[in-house]
Amino acid sequence: MEQPSQQRRAMLAASTHEAIVDAAGRLFAEREYVATTVREIAALADGSPTGPEAPAAHPALTCWS
Repeated sequence: MEQPSQQRRAMLAASTHEAIVDAAGRLFAEREYVATTVREIAALADGSPTGPEAPAAHPALTCWS
């Protein structure tokens, strides 16, 4: 059984992943893939494009950095 903090992290990670994927999909539909930046995805996903949790460092976005 997972510890409560591990469950919370897993839920937060899933929520963050979903927000990033949704934001990327919306921007790709509006502007197409080549015209979309990681910073724009992060801003739309309500994330911060800087710091240790930067979207470019996020496993879901490493192919776009």
